[in-house]
Amino acid sequence: MNLDGLRQFWRHMGRPLIVLGVIAGGLWVLVRVLRDVPKEPGIPFEAWYGNWPAVLVATGLFLLFLWGFTQPRVPGLWPWVRRRAARLEEKVLQQ
Repeated sequence: MNLDGLRQFWRHMGRPLIVLGVIAGGLWVLVRVLRDVPKEPGIPFEAWYGNWPAVLVATGLFLLFLWGFTQPRVPGLWPWVRRRAARLEEKVLQQ
C-alpha cells in the first residue's frame, strides 16, 4: 500500500477505528470491574477500589477527546464560529 493509499485509509477509517477501540476498552474495563468481587469481607478500600491504571487511561482519553474540540479541522474555521456565536448571542440578548 503506498503512502497516499495509507493516508486515504486513515482519513476515512482512522477516527471510527479509534472510537471503536475506546468503546471496546471501556466495555472491557466495565466488565472487569463488575466481575471483580472481593474474596474476603475485610478487604481494604485501596485493594477493592485501587484500579488506578484504568482511571488514568479513562481520564487521559477523555482529556484527549476534549482537546480535539479545541483544534479546528479546517483552517479559517474559528473566525466563522466566532461570528456565528456573536450573532446568536446578539439574538438572545435582544429577546
